[in-house]
Amino acid sequence: MSSHTLSHRFSVIRQLGKGTFGKVFLVTDAVSGATRALKRTQKWRKKESREVLCLEIGKESPNLISAEEVFYSYTPSGFMVQNILMENAGYTLHRYVASHLALRQKDQTHNIEASTAISIAKQVCNGLFALHRRAVAHRDLKPENVLIKDYGGQILARICDFGSSKALTNQGCPSMPYICSRWYRAPELLLGSTNYTVAVDLWSLGCVLAELILLRPLLECEPHNQKHGMQEQKPIRCLGEPFQILKISELLGAPTRVDTESLCTGCPERAKALASSIFKQMVGLAPLPLHDLLLSVIGIEGKPLVDVVCQLLRWNPRERIPVKTILDGHYLD
Repeated sequence: MSSHTLSHRFSVIRQLGKGTFGKVFLVTDAVSGATRALKRTQKWRKKESREVLCLEIGKESPNLISAEEVFYSYTPSGFMVQNILMENAGYTLHRYVASHLALRQKDQTHNIEASTAISIAKQVCNGLFALHRRAVAHRDLKPENVLIKDYGGQILARICDFGSSKALTNQGCPSMPYICSRWYRAPELLLGSTNYTVAVDLWSLGCVLAELILLRPLLECEPHNQKHGMQEQKPIRCLGEPFQILKISELLGAPTRVDTESLCTGCPERAKALASSIFKQMVGLAPLPLHDLLLSVIGIEGKPLVDVVCQLLRWNPRERIPVKTILDGHYLD
């Protein structure tokens, strides 16, 4: 399909989002007359992408976004573009949380209702399970990649954006560690592991579910920006992977020797040395009472969600509770 043909079929209403590799537009489809989301990504070869394969898995779960149509077009300069046509599935969980944060700024007691937060959590677990049972890791789970649609008070949550997803079936084949947004990135990824499992998603899930309770990122770690010129320059508070590890340690306390060995599996030697140096500084560091802190915000009705969050956020990837266990054990029922 040429760029000319593409412009005749779709009318762009506005841009919905932009990532490293592509853009998503809200469009009107002249064929169906419907409003749809169209994701456009430049392709270097005509081979079905991992994202398209994951969108096929999406047809098996109501809590994963799926593709209605996949086709290829060419720019005027001859570059191939992959086009994925999807349902316009509402707004992001990031926006949903932000709307509740705005309400909390007016009323400090405001929260997302525990029953609603638990429902969203269970649906995200359902979507993630559809991927994990095929040994596929999403690798970029965050509030921006969960779509929310409100059907008169009944909320449907769906995981989207499979651009970073990968089947982790070949343990002999190294995987890139620099994936997933840093605030949601598992500690083994921060340390540079190339031999990780779907447990990286479990860490991200714990961070996302904690954000449903707190209405802010649990492990936000950013440098202060210089906004008002040199006179008001502020010191850097937090920057890069080592500082993110320190941020996690403030929450979970020092990892044990077993935790450290598990985290460093598949890490390059320089990363192991860095981990050893960082973790030596943490000896004796006690964890924060995360369970009590979260429970004090959401209330006793949200205890099932708090219990799950605390079992997801573990240093050791092997100790994070799998989504299958959460669902089979009726943790969120």
